[in-house]
Formats: sequence, C-alpha cells, structure tokens
Amino acid sequence: MDEDRTKVLKIQKIVKYLQGNECVLKSQRIRSDLSQFVKTLRSLACEVGLSQDDIFTVADLASSGKFGEVICNSLIRSLIPRESVPQDAVLLLVSRIGQNHVSIKLKQLILRWVVLVFDIIAQKNSIHAIYGIIFQYIDSEILCPIVCQLLSLLTRKYDVLHFRIRKLLSLQSKIGGQPYLCGLLSVYRMYQPSLISMAGRHNVFFKNYDKSWSLSISGVQQRYGLHMLNETMSYNASHLPQTNKHTPLITPPTPTMCHDDQPLTQVMSGKIPFYRIKSFAELLNNFNNLELTCQAHSLLSSTTLQHLLAITHDRTIPARLTFWLHHRLCEELVTVAGETARGLELIKCVVEFSGFIQECLPVCEAFIFRYLYTWDGQSYRPYILKLITRLRLLPTSVLKDFVFAPLRKLFNLSSDVFFKCSIISILQELLSNYLNLESDRYDVIMNMQDDNAAMDKLASYMFQPINVGKINPNATIFQLIKFVDFISLEGLIETKCNAMLMHSVLQFYVKTSRIYSDHERELFTLPPSPVVSLALFSLSPMFVSTMFGILLNHTQALNKLGKSNHREHYHYMLELNSYLTDVHDTFWRWNAFHPHCHEDSSIYKHIHVDNIGQVLTYPDVITARRMFTIERHPALTVHATKYLQLLNRDPEEMFENELVTEPPFIEYLETKGLTKLTTLIKFLRRGIPESKTP
Repeated sequence: MDEDRTKVLKIQKIVKYLQGNECVLKSQRIRSDLSQFVKTLRSLACEVGLSQDDIFTVADLASSGKFGEVICNSLIRSLIPRESVPQDAVLLLVSRIGQNHVSIKLKQLILRWVVLVFDIIAQKNSIHAIYGIIFQYIDSEILCPIVCQLLSLLTRKYDVLHFRIRKLLSLQSKIGGQPYLCGLLSVYRMYQPSLISMAGRHNVFFKNYDKSWSLSISGVQQRYGLHMLNETMSYNASHLPQTNKHTPLITPPTPTMCHDDQPLTQVMSGKIPFYRIKSFAELLNNFNNLELTCQAHSLLSSTTLQHLLAITHDRTIPARLTFWLHHRLCEELVTVAGETARGLELIKCVVEFSGFIQECLPVCEAFIFRYLYTWDGQSYRPYILKLITRLRLLPTSVLKDFVFAPLRKLFNLSSDVFFKCSIISILQELLSNYLNLESDRYDVIMNMQDDNAAMDKLASYMFQPINVGKINPNATIFQLIKFVDFISLEGLIETKCNAMLMHSVLQFYVKTSRIYSDHERELFTLPPSPVVSLALFSLSPMFVSTMFGILLNHTQALNKLGKSNHREHYHYMLELNSYLTDVHDTFWRWNAFHPHCHEDSSIYKHIHVDNIGQVLTYPDVITARRMFTIERHPALTVHATKYLQLLNRDPEEMFENELVTEPPFIEYLETKGLTKLTTLIKFLRRGIPESKTP
C-alpha cells in the first residue's frame, strides 16, 4: 500500500503542475516535458486511478482549451476513477461540448467516457436534467452513435415526448435503420409502444470501441474493492446482453457508488445505493431515498430487490426487465434447439420470479405462446409447465389456439404416461390459479378501469397490463374443463385406464366438484359418463371412493345453491340426478345392467346390457344385477372378506346374504377410508324414493 500511496502523490504533483501557468509556454522543451507528464499521469491512473477531486481537475484542464488536442485526448483517457465519478465533472465536460474550441473528436471522446463510467457516477439527478441538451447533438453525424447510446441509458418515461419520437423517426428515414438509432427507438418503444413500430432485429445496438479503456477502469475498481464486473460495462455499452456464452447470464446487483464510507444517517442529499442496505430497519428508514440498481436483470437474483420492487411505484425497472427478458428468452430458448445450461439458468430464475410476484409476466406469456408450437416436450419440461400454470385469464379463442392446441398435440403424440399425468396436473394448477387469483384480479382491474383515481392501486400488479379486454371468466374456466374432459378420455383409452393417469384425472374432477363450495362461483360441470363408468367399475377401491366423493361434492353444492337458482342449472341437475340414480341402483338396489337402464341412464348409456349380463352372471349364485353391490363389487370384496373373517363368519356369505344392509359393515368400511362412499349411500337412501324394479 506504500507503493500505491507514492503513486497517488505523484499523480497529485502532476495535476498541480498542469494547473500552473508555466506548462503553457510554447517552447519545444516545455511541450516535450508536458507530453511526458501526461503520459506518466495516464500510466499511473491505469494502476491506482484518480480521486474525485483529481477527476474534476483533470476534466477541467482537458476541456478548457488550455492544451492542444493530443494532450487533451490523453487527459480524457486518464480519467480512470478510483472511487465514484463526481457528477460535477460529468456536467462540466458535457457543458463544454458546445464550445467552439473543443474539437469534434474530443467531444466524441468525452461522451464515450461518460458512457463507460455511467454506472459509477455518484448521482445522476443533474445529468438527467440536461437530457434535452444532450438530445440536441443527435443531429451531428459523428456524435449521433454515442449520443444515442448515452440517451438510451438516461431515458426515463417522462423523457419520451412526441417531438423527440418524431425527430428520431425523421432521422431514421434520412440515414436508414442504423443499429444505434434502433437501439434508442427500442427504449422509447417500451414507454410508447403505440407510436413506434420497428422492423428487423439487431443482436447488438451499440458497438464497444473502448474495450481496453473499460478493462482499465474495471481493473482499478476491482483492485479497490468495488467489484465492478466487466459484464456490467459490456451490458451498458450495448444496452443488450452480449451473446458471449462464457459470461454470466444473470448477475447480482452491483454497486453504483464506490468507497462511500459515510453512515446512512449522514447522507445529506441524493439517493442511497441499494447495495448499502444491510438490514430491514435500514430499508424502512431509507425507503423513500433508495437508488435501485441500473441492471434490470439483477432482479432475478435478488429476493430483497424483488420485495422492494413489489411495493414501489417506479415502473422503469419492470419495463427494462421486460425488454431484457424479451430478447434473452428469444436468444437462449426460442432460437436454440434442445436444452442448454444458460437457458436452464434463465428459465429457472424466471419461474422463481413469477412465483414470487404471483402473476405471469406478459413477456413470458408471449414466449409461451411462441415456444409451445416448437417444443419437443422434453427441454425445460418442469419450468415450461410451471409457466403455463401462471397464465393470466385469457379469452377462450386465445387459450384454444396458443395453449390447448399445442398441448393436445404433445399429449397425443407422447407415449410417456408420466408426461400425460403432468399435463393434467398443470391444467389443474391453472384452474386453481384462475379460481384463486386471476378471476379476482380481473374483476378488480375491470372495476378500476373507469376510475382514474383508483388506477394507482394497480401498481401492486407489477407487470399486469392495464388495458384488459372484456373476458367472461366462467367461459374461460369452462373451456379449460372441457379440454381436460377431451384429453383425459383420449389418454385413458390409449393407456387402457392406466392407474396413474386415472388418479390424475380424478383429482382434477375433485377440484371441479368443489368450485362452488370453495369459491362460490356458479360453474357446474360433471365428469363425462365414460370417466364415471371407468372409475365406478374399477378394480381399485381408491378410484371408486374418489368418484363417490366427486358426486357427493356436486350434490352438496347443489343443495347449497338453493332452489331459487335451480332453474338456471336445470340440465346440470338432470344429469346429476341420472348419475345418482345409476349409482343407487348399482351399489344398493341390486339393479346394475337391468334391461331398460340405457333409456334414462348416463352411466349405462350405449352399453349392451344383455351381453354384459350374460358375461357377468355367476351361475347358480348371483346375477349381473347384483354383481356390483357394495359387498360384491370386485374392488370391495376384499373388505367384505376381512369383515366376515373378523366376525368369524364364512366368506361365502357375501354371495348368500346382503351385507350392505348390516350397519356394522358400513361402519367397517368407514374405518378403511371409504367415508365418501358410505356418506353418499346414506344420503341416497334418505333422499331418493324407492322406485319399481323394471
């Protein structure tokens, strides 16, 4: 450190010498000594950097017109900060760009330096105030590229005005779609998308001509503990992440002020950088004075920053994050075949961030619509499926075309039963999301759209579009349920009633059966009759009991609805009564597969009961009608057998006696987890009158 202190003293002596009048003499010897001093200053600055006072002094000397152009260029390149860059030095240099004694090349060099050190400028309030002055230099053919780059970093929502948009579009029509103009227009389009339309695609908007200079700055910063990453400066230089696959995709928030050793309580003005907040108490005390990071993508790696953004009204960072994600998702996933480590890192962070804010980012929604049509069903499977579960409430036509159509294709073409089960499960999660969050959120937005005073409350929805078209939530949810009806039947037929797929399907219908009970939404849909038949005549006691529970939930929801609303759901009531009648006849009244059941039945519809009766009849003992009572059902005989053994009775009694009439047997079934089955049977015995057996 003594060596560094010696170099700092040398820098101070050189700066003091340059301030003197003797160095202005025009003799050959003085000019030679001056060049040597400036060369030494630049060499020392690359090693230890300049302090804030030295940066201001050297900037003043370089732009004062005191020296020739070569010396001034060297002085500007010597502006390598050891700490943060003082705002006054930047204002001084930008203000002198308009003076005649400053050459055009020196003006360009000054602006390039401002771009390089933009993230480590201590405060930017006054720099933002001269946005309009900087914008005037856009007419210069030489300065236009670097001015566009600087403006893209400075632009905020209130800077995007109509006359500036017209100016940029007019300039674009004259010189063509230059990348730097497209870069600035793309930033403007984030805030005024209805006024700007862009064609074409650029991976890099702004070229980085000062790589060695930026490396020198970042080297000094790292040496003195700031840890300013090269990737950060590269990001600011092009405004879009570079396609270099060896650089980190997502970086944590980096400091924007260096060596600020003042306690937070002694900060007199300006913003406090977010990285200096070390506790929740400091966050609360300085909430209104915080400076958020300039790197929008650092949101994906900082949960603390996500909490802060969720309660702030600043819409700039969400807009920048949307812009960054749009390009990154296309670069890393849409245009890349298969699964990559960078793509996996990106989509994992996006899913975690989406889960934290409890809403789907519109940019991710557009990505899902595009990606599903080319998805192979394997790459990033858990994360793609998770994003689908968080889609916002959409019109039925959009849901059909962009979500259901590609999912059905993948569902039918895949032979993996686990994948089919995953599709059913994520659609169940999507249904829960619609019922628990999105439908209520949609209602809130629609109620507030006509109330300008209440629109500020929508800030809690960080990425939710404000201009939402009218949607019928019940129609969207109903279409989702019908889609599951369709693919579940196809899947059960293809897999021959695979147990794992049947379990996923039944769990979905358990959710639909409780829509009114849990959410008080008058949306009633029954499972299709083939699914009911497959479950009731299954060899698994769990499937039989689950289907009984589904029918019981529907029955309880109908009773809770009240008679005044029964007329609106008349067809649903008829279908439910048909199901309950068939269940009662089959499991209690010994009338399964009776000859006339297909006339008014839902379960036995389109079944040739005569043939079924011949196949299922047990000679000389039991007929097909009595084959599926509770004690003789193939899935429940094991419980009847154990019940008889427990009472030291002959197991053959299940074929001779009617155990279903014995209350102890019903109680025994309840102890085995078949409560739903016994509850529905008890309800049917009390609620359905006896009818004549055909």
